[in-house]
Amino acid sequence: MKAKLDKKKLLKKSAKPLLIVLSALLILSLTAVVFTYQLPVELEIKRNIASYKQEATYTCVAKLHPNIIYETTILPLKDKVFLRLVKNINVTFTYSFKSSPLGENTSIVYEPRFIVESPGLWSKSFNLQEPIKVNSTIFTYNTSINMGWVNSLIANITREIGVHTSKCEILIITDIYLSTNLAGRNLTKHFTPMLRLTLEYGSGIITISGLSHEDKSTITETNRREAYLQAFGFTVKVSDARMISQSLSIASIAALGFMLFMVKPKLGEQNKLKTLIKKYSDIIIDVDEPPNTSSLIRVNSLKDLFKIAQGIEKPVLHVNKGEIEEFYVVGGSDTYYYSYCLLYTSPSPRDLSTSRMPSS
Repeated sequence: MKAKLDKKKLLKKSAKPLLIVLSALLILSLTAVVFTYQLPVELEIKRNIASYKQEATYTCVAKLHPNIIYETTILPLKDKVFLRLVKNINVTFTYSFKSSPLGENTSIVYEPRFIVESPGLWSKSFNLQEPIKVNSTIFTYNTSINMGWVNSLIANITREIGVHTSKCEILIITDIYLSTNLAGRNLTKHFTPMLRLTLEYGSGIITISGLSHEDKSTITETNRREAYLQAFGFTVKVSDARMISQSLSIASIAALGFMLFMVKPKLGEQNKLKTLIKKYSDIIIDVDEPPNTSSLIRVNSLKDLFKIAQGIEKPVLHVNKGEIEEFYVVGGSDTYYYSYCLLYTSPSPRDLSTSRMPSS
């Protein structure tokens, strides 16, 4: 009996801490599941494998009528000039392509265009040259704008449409088509540097913009590798961490469910007994020792014992023996009893009579 009680006592004492441990493990594992599923399984590692830059510049030099203000008939243009003084504007276009590493099989085709327009009203486009192919990364071309011809074109169109305009623009656009092999990649680019000359007839000024242009970029290579995380001093794959946290969650749920299945019914039985004892508390008397009679009769339930006590109008004697609660009703030479163990099991009548009841 003592060995049984020791085993049961150990079970009881370990049940609650084990439930706490399993609950804490479940919470931690579920937290780990949520955390690991927020992490990517794979990482994208980008590295630069090449870079390139296209540069284009327009240089403008105006040929002027004899004048007082500039005291010269050749004037480099940077921002503006008086419209009435300009006879011609000579434009030099320069282009260069640079890359690291050097591009292979580089081919460049360019086509310059000349446009005269009144923004929002009309536009006239002219090809300065046919498309030209160069097998070099640098090229230059020159063109000249005859301002007399431009002013005559604008005047003729104005008379033709009957709409006067106070602002026109001259655009020189160079369409550049680049094709090269850079770091094993085929690179195709369309670059369109544009020079803009704005003719303000109201103020008599030519405004210049778009003298320099640049197009540069970097070519990257993306590699994928498995993601890792640090856990308790160890480096673990994110995919393995997911599997481990899931396994721990499943094991914790299973163990916790088994413990609750084993403990909950017995706890429910004890709660019923406590409710019954509270109901009949007015006829229960606490004593230190069980009664000494010649006959010991065990009843099947505590409720039956209370019925006997009420039938013979006797009190119920209660003895608390540590892990075992004992209840007695004495009727003459017979003693009726019921006992239950706080470890969820009741001792047998034989164990009770040999360990707790004196012989007659």
